[in-house]
Amino acid sequence: MFGSKIHRFLYFLALTGITVGLPLNKIVLSLSGLLLAVNWILEGHYKKKILLFTKNKVAVLLFLIFFLHIFGLIWTTDFEYALRDIRIKLPLLLFPVVIPGIEGLNKKRINYLLFIFTVVVTLLSFINWVVFRGGETGSHTELRDLSLFVSHIRFGLMVVFASFVALVLAFSGFAKEGWKKALLFPIGIWLLYYTWYSQVLSGFLAIGLLVVALLFWFLSKNYSGTKRIVGMIIYPLIIVSVTTLVVFAVLPEKKTRPVPADLEYTTPLGNTYTHILESDLTENGNLVFYYICKKELRQHWSEYSSVPIDSLDAKGNKIYGTLIRYMASKGLRKDATDLKKLSKEDIRYIEQGVASVVYTYGGLRSRLAIVSLELQKYWDGGDPNGSTVLERLESWETGWDIIGDHPLLGVGTGDIQNTFQQYYNVRETRLLPENRHRTHQQFLTMWVTFGIPGIALFLILHIVFLVQVWKANLINSFIFGIVVVSSYLTEDTLETQTGATFVAFFLIVLSAGVVKKENNGDSICYGKQK
Repeated sequence: MFGSKIHRFLYFLALTGITVGLPLNKIVLSLSGLLLAVNWILEGHYKKKILLFTKNKVAVLLFLIFFLHIFGLIWTTDFEYALRDIRIKLPLLLFPVVIPGIEGLNKKRINYLLFIFTVVVTLLSFINWVVFRGGETGSHTELRDLSLFVSHIRFGLMVVFASFVALVLAFSGFAKEGWKKALLFPIGIWLLYYTWYSQVLSGFLAIGLLVVALLFWFLSKNYSGTKRIVGMIIYPLIIVSVTTLVVFAVLPEKKTRPVPADLEYTTPLGNTYTHILESDLTENGNLVFYYICKKELRQHWSEYSSVPIDSLDAKGNKIYGTLIRYMASKGLRKDATDLKKLSKEDIRYIEQGVASVVYTYGGLRSRLAIVSLELQKYWDGGDPNGSTVLERLESWETGWDIIGDHPLLGVGTGDIQNTFQQYYNVRETRLLPENRHRTHQQFLTMWVTFGIPGIALFLILHIVFLVQVWKANLINSFIFGIVVVSSYLTEDTLETQTGATFVAFFLIVLSAGVVKKENNGDSICYGKQK
């Protein structure tokens, strides 16, 4: 309809809009996707575009996964849910069909899109951080409130991806101008700090897998002979060591229960201690429900805080319970004598609902301490509600039960939610109705929904993508592949519009670096990579 230059301009305007809209909001995302589709229709040349589409293995596989959602309607019963799911998965149709036909999407333009994405993510992360710290809306207590624009989990994955991209671009030919290097390197460091600060578990997991994968990348790509052999020997030792440290940090420390005869039963003020002998719950390695004098805590708490001890903290839990756990985490006895040892900052943390001094440290240590406590409660038969880790364990177990009964074809496009509810009831789960979600694990979701064909096609898609970018030496594409796969381990990444768009968009754009084709002597679509 228009000249080729106008169509190309509109294409890159749409691609830029999607890049900006991913971390910003769904409106920009939807409008940019609409512009991309309309421009593709108006431009014509459908035979050429279809040919280019068929030459892109990643695009074909992603399209087949979308078609599987259509095919899955055959054995579904809940068409309302199925149609809603198909609408969410439209990016799996749009980007594979449209983007391979965009002429001129070469390495330079791909790096431009990555640069724009990284800058936008950085700006939004800074806004999130400033607002969360109280710059505009006062104090916050839940880290999930840190993300103002999109889901904190989705944004956390974008932050990890952008941080590594920034560092790679800073030391690549893209940053040959000094100002780019001066901008990108601090951006990478800031986004890594933001991941540490936000404590998104999937973000930590993504960084861990990226470090492992990139270490293997550099050993394989940059060394040969003796150096590679030495590196490959050291490599698994590093992985085992780090994994062991994380496991020991997460697994609760088993404390030997004190012998009742060895315990003290009188406080320095002459009151009686209570010991719950059957409890093994620990905070920071200290038993929680020992050496408790409720009488003294009630009498003296008001000397340090204006918040009544029987009221709720900022997170909705009883101040008394938070106080007990916090004092235990500091190795204190729960009496008037040790209550005096709490600082004003400690009192403020307790009022805010911080139940352990370890949680004040922030970062990975704090997050692992939370996971450790949740596992303790779960193994002791505690309530899984309100714990993201324990709720996931319940949903994963339920997902495997469903797979066991429907391994071949799954339950169909629209029946996954209803099937999960039925199996939760059969299992007599302790999860409240509002917490009875699907698997929170994309691999399980694909298997539950579409059976063996679904999980097989899904695995093939990502294996093909990673193998292609490995052979083509495209490190940013490799980074994205690892980030996405890591997200599947703890999240239903494709089950939201933002998640589906993030995955489909960058899978296709970044696969552009490995698609080269000659047609009548002319370089088409992606051009040669340097």
